Amino acid sequence: MFDPETFNFVIVNDAAVEKYGYTEQELLSMTIMDIRPPEEHERVRNIVSSRPTETVNMVGGHFKHKKKSGEIIDVEVYSSPLVLNGKLFRTVIAIDVTEKQLFEQQMTKAIVRTQEEERYEIGSELHDNVCQLLATSQMLLGMLKGSLEPGAMKIYDQTKQYITLALEDIRNLSHRLAPAFYEDATMEDTFKMLIGSTKMASSFDIKLQFGKSLRRHAFTMDVQLNLYRVLQEQLRNITKYANATSVKINVDIDDTDLRMQIADDGVGFDVGAVNEGIGLANMRRRAELFQGNFEITSSPGNGCRVTITIPLKASLSQTPVRKT
Repeated sequence: MFDPETFNFVIVNDAAVEKYGYTEQELLSMTIMDIRPPEEHERVRNIVSSRPTETVNMVGGHFKHKKKSGEIIDVEVYSSPLVLNGKLFRTVIAIDVTEKQLFEQQMTKAIVRTQEEERYEIGSELHDNVCQLLATSQMLLGMLKGSLEPGAMKIYDQTKQYITLALEDIRNLSHRLAPAFYEDATMEDTFKMLIGSTKMASSFDIKLQFGKSLRRHAFTMDVQLNLYRVLQEQLRNITKYANATSVKINVDIDDTDLRMQIADDGVGFDVGAVNEGIGLANMRRRAELFQGNFEITSSPGNGCRVTITIPLKASLSQTPVRKT
């Protein structure tokens, strides 16, 4: 139980002592912020301060807590108001769901990996077989040209044009479904290919800044594919909605994290007033698969910035970096 005015613990049970590794006396000298990582502080303050006199409602949610050892755990928290001697306190029940979260992430990763493999198979089939059939049809059609009556040339030209359009559409679709990671291309090369195809279908300028230190690290296929899909989705959003003239993509690492940021100078939007659609939800889910964070910053007239941060420990492959 804690005091919502000071955030100080006032009562702790034996289970809390055992779970967090502090003595009872240590916990009673601490605030609820002391068992949370810094990035959770503002969120917790906002939740508690928004209910200063509330005496009836239970609140709950998913949070990260920090043990005395520094270990971060995932918890489901349920908090209820309790009035004692005319003063409002809040009781808290915290359930450790770390293992459950890890299991769900592993299951989701397996599902996403299967989906990517299916996409690759479909993309390869389209590129290697359907495109070949259309190319052969186009060649055979050309062999007929000399024997056609003048009145049939219009139909010939239309047919050839349709086959050319179909070839182009199928090639583009196959590249979207099967990025070149499967062909041993680097993450940087594959991002450049995606950007190149986006430029052909859009009117905005795109600049990619890829940190030099990235080339000294090998990243897992899963991480590369998920970052690729996030970039693909956001470039699609910018093309459809942003009315942007410039997009800047920055991918880099520091001592602890791999980070990708996508910023545009488009019309922007009120993040708080817009429901998170399937596209944004998928981007958030892809970051959370690797214990990462997804952040979107935007306001009307000020463009949009999407930032994905993934811990290096969840990003790096054991495979040596391929020399180029």
